[in-house]
Amino acid sequence: MNIVIQNGVVVLEPQLSQIDASVALQFQQTLTAGITEALKTYPGKPFLLDLEKVQFIDSSGLGKILGGIRQVKQSGGSMAVTAQSSAVATLFKIVRLNQMAPVYTDRRSALDGITG
Repeated sequence: MNIVIQNGVVVLEPQLSQIDASVALQFQQTLTAGITEALKTYPGKPFLLDLEKVQFIDSSGLGKILGGIRQVKQSGGSMAVTAQSSAVATLFKIVRLNQMAPVYTDRRSALDGITG
């Protein structure tokens, strides 16, 4: 997972093409550690989970993403998500992920939406 600061936003970049049961535990550990470190290093900064490279997510992967969003929210922060893959975007619409976090189609629109 790469973590960068862009326009004052902590951007989390998983380096996976799919988030499914075969990598869910590893993804959860990496995501949790990245969020924990970023909350300490960049307090008060909004988060963006950029899933640009992710083409497929199953229910276990979705659960880990929701856990990451909850972790940020419980710390008083906010997180948005990008979904460039039509399969991932459709999944997020079906499960109404946008009720927990804003969902954008690309990083540029997400950063514009987050920073206003």
